[in-house]
Amino acid sequence: MPAPIESRVTNLETLVAGIITQHGDERDRLEARHAAIMDEFGNLHAGVSELRSYVDQRITEVQTELAGYRREADARHSAIMAALEELLGRR
Repeated sequence: MPAPIESRVTNLETLVAGIITQHGDERDRLEARHAAIMDEFGNLHAGVSELRSYVDQRITEVQTELAGYRREADARHSAIMAALEELLGRR
């Protein structure tokens, strides 16, 4: 003999309540995982931004240093050319 309707309704209600609870637990786990991933992304983004700033600073420093070498080389070149012109002018 089949179970009375009340018993079947109670079983169905229990099953639905379990599914809702399981869904809520899974949602909570997914939200926690999402938050952890977003935190890690934020940390990585901050690290990359810091590294980029450092690289930009170093590039600027190297360009400044190279510009100084270029000025020195230009000055030496001018001095050599002036000396050559003077030597050639004496002949």
